[in-house]
Amino acid sequence: MCVYRRFTALLHDEAMEKSAIAKLRILVADPSAYMAGLAASLLRGIGIKSVTEVTDSGAAQIAFSRQRYNAIVIDAALAPLDGVALTRAIRANPDSPNRDTTIILVFSEISQAELIRARDAGVTEFIRKPMSASILDLRLRATLANPRDFVTAPTYAGPDRRRRAVNVKGHNRRKSPQPAP
Repeated sequence: MCVYRRFTALLHDEAMEKSAIAKLRILVADPSAYMAGLAASLLRGIGIKSVTEVTDSGAAQIAFSRQRYNAIVIDAALAPLDGVALTRAIRANPDSPNRDTTIILVFSEISQAELIRARDAGVTEFIRKPMSASILDLRLRATLANPRDFVTAPTYAGPDRRRRAVNVKGHNRRKSPQPAP
């Protein structure tokens, strides 16, 4: 199925009806109060009623330590911790109520190395600025309707980095070994 049809189907998915969208809690963390407000306005425009806006990583850490969110939208240029470092901090804390929460990283410009660093920190999805309400809506619906497994390993905690299933011939090393009887 092509990407457009898959996302269009998500728009009409009963699980993500208006009443379900309205109940979502979203945290927006952007260093610009104007951009945080704009993102919050876009989210409210698609029907989300509970949107918290913060403009620095310290305020974000306080917010997500106090309340569980359905998704966190973080600008890559956040300070003093950037969006990637903040994501890593969220994922690394086993006591965080938002450890497995969807994290969407918003950026103006990003290199391949930074994209890989963000993925390896546990970012769930990416949006390039300028973002539109429709793109934000599609990313939220896609990640919430089809969440990837959450992986906890010695050097990584976050969504499964594999975005597609791969048929493997022979022994599949990605599956956990079955315990001996």
